[in-house]
Amino acid sequence: MKENPYAQWTLNFNSMWLALKAHRLTSDTIANPNDLYLTLGSGERNYAEQADLYAKGRSAPGPIVTRAKPGQSAHNFGLARDLILHNQAHHTDDEVTDLYAMVYFLATENYLETGFKWRGIYDPLHIQLPKFAKRAKCWARSSDVLPG
Repeated sequence: MKENPYAQWTLNFNSMWLALKAHRLTSDTIANPNDLYLTLGSGERNYAEQADLYAKGRSAPGPIVTRAKPGQSAHNFGLARDLILHNQAHHTDDEVTDLYAMVYFLATENYLETGFKWRGIYDPLHIQLPKFAKRAKCWARSSDVLPG
């Protein structure tokens, strides 16, 4: 029986999310409505949704938000999550950057990758399985079938 390639992702993401909760950066209830906090955003995304995002800044209005075409994003396989930052307008750029750095630190401590240090499109609240593209190619060559 083959090992589930997604098991480690789930374990790592859950560990990182618990660490964020412990640092009180995420919350279901916030005492002060101006507190800076995170919630879970986009997770699994189908190919049509990815195509719509990829079109932005190209054939659709708005800035370019992704370099990944459908089938090239970890979101298409449920191996990425985006976090949503709330109340950014009530805080300094330094406070927001510190929060991004905390997310980066906690993600890397849990063997996950973030868009914090990406070149091109800066996406500090994107978290995914490390080296997703290389792993996806390996899985595709094996008899494992990636979800679509």
